[in-house]
Amino acid sequence: MDKFTPLLAKEFSRREEHIENILRLLDEGNTVPFIARYRKEMHGTTDDQTIRAIADRLAYLRGLDERKAAVVSAIEAQGKLTDELSAAIENAQTLAEVEDIYRPYKQKRRTRATIAREKGLAPLAELLLSQTVTSGTLEALAAAHTGEGTVLCALDARRAQVYSAAFDLATHTRLLDDDARAVTDLADFVENCKKPLFFVGDGAALCYNKYDNVPGVLCVPPALRNGRAAAVAYVAEQMAQRGEAVLPEALLPDYHRLSQAERERAERLAAEASARNNDTENGKD
Repeated sequence: MDKFTPLLAKEFSRREEHIENILRLLDEGNTVPFIARYRKEMHGTTDDQTIRAIADRLAYLRGLDERKAAVVSAIEAQGKLTDELSAAIENAQTLAEVEDIYRPYKQKRRTRATIAREKGLAPLAELLLSQTVTSGTLEALAAAHTGEGTVLCALDARRAQVYSAAFDLATHTRLLDDDARAVTDLADFVENCKKPLFFVGDGAALCYNKYDNVPGVLCVPPALRNGRAAAVAYVAEQMAQRGEAVLPEALLPDYHRLSQAERERAERLAAEASARNNDTENGKD
């Protein structure tokens, strides 16, 4: 007889032999509709809703039993199991009661961070976290491309401008500093470049539209114009090796032009100043 048969018979007001037959049929893999319709003689015509409730209750009781065994084993492994504690776990009627009993003895999950601390690596981690390596976006974009020639990295800055810089493809030596430039202002560099010139970045299309016909300018397919995370990591690693890591609080934004709000304010102030000057001149006249 299943250990839960007496309890289930009491809870559902059924004869123990009927409960036992239902449990056996369920354990054999029979479905609730099949048991209710075709095995009525074995369970006294118990309806399908009751059989389903019995199946759910059985699953809960068996899960509770398994959890009790696991908790007892875990506490015993710690050498803290007592007769009183064992009895309390055995008498628990719900999973919540079992977990409440187990909570003071529950050990925290050992993560990789926990293992690292146990090995004394915390000071090293704190040192690494206290430093930051900043790699320029344009420099990292250039590092994603290699070969012979010159790469001009351009990010669309709107207003017919690009954040741009140029590098030698073979050595990644910087040839043009980071700056916000009008696309037309790149003409001198593009036209006097001695090596094949490639444009990359989301501003490359603007540059190709302007300089596509310049001798030496070669097209990079759109799918190959973007950067790669590996290139960012490579540039950061090179900077770290050169001792260029800085504290996070030392980081400052590097703006290459005024924001739109600042530009509009400057234009408004200039217009107001011009208007005052005109009024003054007209008054003198």
